[in-house]
Amino acid sequence: MKAIWNWIKEITGNDSPEAASPHGMNGELFLGITHSWAYDGDAGSFTEDETVVWGTTIAYGSLTGSFSVGDYVSFWNGATQVNGGKVVYDNGSNSMVVALEDISGGTLADTYDIKDVSAPTTNYAVVSGTPTFQDKSGGEAILLAEDAAGNNQYVQLVSGGAPSDNQPLRGISSAATALVAGSPSAKTIPKTFLGSYTGSLIGAYGIGIDADDLLSTDSVQPLVGATQIPPNNVTFSLSGLVTGDRILIGKKDTGNDFDFSEMTLAVALTGGTETIVNVGTGNIPADAPATGTLRITLDDGRIRSIPYLSHDSDDQFTIASTSFVDPLDANIGNGVMLAFIDKAAASDTEEFTIQFDATRTLWIRVRDGGATPIKTYQSAGTLGSGGGSAVASRISDA
Repeated sequence: MKAIWNWIKEITGNDSPEAASPHGMNGELFLGITHSWAYDGDAGSFTEDETVVWGTTIAYGSLTGSFSVGDYVSFWNGATQVNGGKVVYDNGSNSMVVALEDISGGTLADTYDIKDVSAPTTNYAVVSGTPTFQDKSGGEAILLAEDAAGNNQYVQLVSGGAPSDNQPLRGISSAATALVAGSPSAKTIPKTFLGSYTGSLIGAYGIGIDADDLLSTDSVQPLVGATQIPPNNVTFSLSGLVTGDRILIGKKDTGNDFDFSEMTLAVALTGGTETIVNVGTGNIPADAPATGTLRITLDDGRIRSIPYLSHDSDDQFTIASTSFVDPLDANIGNGVMLAFIDKAAASDTEEFTIQFDATRTLWIRVRDGGATPIKTYQSAGTLGSGGGSAVASRISDA
């Protein structure tokens, strides 16, 4: 995270690399999202990263020469200059959109002259009708993100001022049009568009980040603006192992043993192709891993290890089709326990990661009956908000 934050500082700082052009802009000029607004009355589809413009819409006639986007034009009532501004759109024949920069001279009207400031004798025309939206709410923006389904746009203002309610918008490359719906919202501009980084990422707005790259101390905002605090993913590690050791880690009971009745079956398992383990409404722990292993107590007292493929947030674990036909049956009320590790060790350290919900007291068992057997290692362990660890002792049982 620190590396990407520093890289973003690099590509948006002074003398940013020539190859860096976030959203097609010069990195030194890129700020991220500065404004957003809703829209309606749309025709066509806007394209992300295109230029969107708005301003005073002016129909004209008696054209001599031509006007181009970026030209500055002035408006004249006879020999008196009324006002002027920057052309942000022109259709080449009879219509333009101007971001007015000076409206002190009065209102534009029919038959006023339009002159290209840089070439007033070669590029000029006459206003036809009364222009609309005659104020300084004209400008250009880069469309950084569009929520077409929700009719919202998120932009970086490039020039001029934000549009006003019902003002027409136009996409320069897409030719799409729409009307602003309501008042635009201005955003606070961070020094780096990814937000601040102090060991934690704070304030990233509209930036997608892989969930497994975030910490619980990070704070990010999607485009809708609601601050998201990532969950606290914590890891418990067990070291001191030898490859092949048999490990079981689960919830500790009140005594020195596993709580094999952490949950209980709400629906009996007796069929030949069972795929659901139902433990009753609201009984799946909030920190249950997305996939893992269950220890299910059978009717004859044996405790069976069954991997699960997924679970809902309430009462059901999904397992691969499994036979629970007698004597492998398990009836309502039989115990079910989450096994955080239930495997043969593949290295000298094994670990699991879960989303922290509350401090857990674990019971740990390690067995090795191989060529160099050890006495069964059993101990309690604590998994807290910062994770946890334990070291298995190896007392020979040769």
